[in-house]
Amino acid sequence: MFNSLISWKSKLQTLVTTSTHASELVALGIAADETVWLRKLLKEIGFSINPHYFIKNPTMAACSEQYDSDDELQPEDLEFIRSMPMLTDNQGTSFTANNPAHSTKSKAIDIRWFKLREYVQYGRIRIHHISGDSNVADVMTKPLANKFTQFRYLLGMDSHYRSSKKS
Repeated sequence: MFNSLISWKSKLQTLVTTSTHASELVALGIAADETVWLRKLLKEIGFSINPHYFIKNPTMAACSEQYDSDDELQPEDLEFIRSMPMLTDNQGTSFTANNPAHSTKSKAIDIRWFKLREYVQYGRIRIHHISGDSNVADVMTKPLANKFTQFRYLLGMDSHYRSSKKS
């Protein structure tokens, strides 16, 4: 909210899954529950959740603080939405959550994780794919070497990266 982190969690999944796709779907389901709960809380305390623009291009979205109104963002780069955006770097998870059809690949996934589809259908959340190179959440879970500096800046934790990129 206001380009600040308001909720985060790092937790070992206690549920056994048979694929990375299923694991990512479970994690996204847990995050979606938190997102929907936070949205309800904000509405209850009178905080207006206005429609907003979502930057479609993940590279631009990851660097959105660097763009001014005079920069290269075009109307086709933006999407007007009312739902809370959520990002995942797993294309299969994004497809499964946004697609109401069942497939043979998702038959082993417990039905409770398909509530994501209801959240999407009713406009509570909107799930978008983000490339792994732009996923700043990886700084919390993976060894990143040189990417750490860039992600630290994108999280608003370091101003050195911006000044070093200008030189």
